[in-house]
Amino acid sequence: MRIFFFACSMFSILVVSAQKDNTLIGENSDGGAFGSVFIEMSTINGQFGTDVGGGGAAVFNGFFLGGYGQGTRFPTFSDGGGNTYELHFNHGGLWMGYSPLRTAVIHPYTSVKLGWGKVRLNPDDEGIDRISDQHFTLVPEAGVELNLTNSLHIVFSAAYRVVNGLENLPQGLDQDSFNSLMGKITFRIG
Repeated sequence: MRIFFFACSMFSILVVSAQKDNTLIGENSDGGAFGSVFIEMSTINGQFGTDVGGGGAAVFNGFFLGGYGQGTRFPTFSDGGGNTYELHFNHGGLWMGYSPLRTAVIHPYTSVKLGWGKVRLNPDDEGIDRISDQHFTLVPEAGVELNLTNSLHIVFSAAYRVVNGLENLPQGLDQDSFNSLMGKITFRIG
């Protein structure tokens, strides 16, 4: 227990002393561009899993504008006829956001992704046709960003994925199966 309190105290001292530099380590930069990797935890058709993606953007006084892409291979889906499919869900498109109060070590972060992509159902049985359909995806998110160094920022956020346009999926799977609350971790480099 003492070790926990000691670690919390040391972290608090580090954060308070870093406020003058705007980062935990070094000084913060203003503007430019970044590349990122993000991990999303969500559900598809009631099954929990993770998506991995990446993107990049140009930064203008805390606002950013760029693009992203991501995909996953979860979950499995079984139709009413006893056929099992591996589900592939991917999308990419426009990514924009804003980090107000970015001069603080820890500050608010918001973004929205507007993308399009495809759902593919790959059957386990090679005698069955693959099913695919295209969709539009909207993902607003809000959270906090930590300025670790001048070129590494870590974002912890919550988001909600809204999927629209899916019309050719088998019974038991529709666009509501892809709508989900999400937890996200984003590593912004640059």
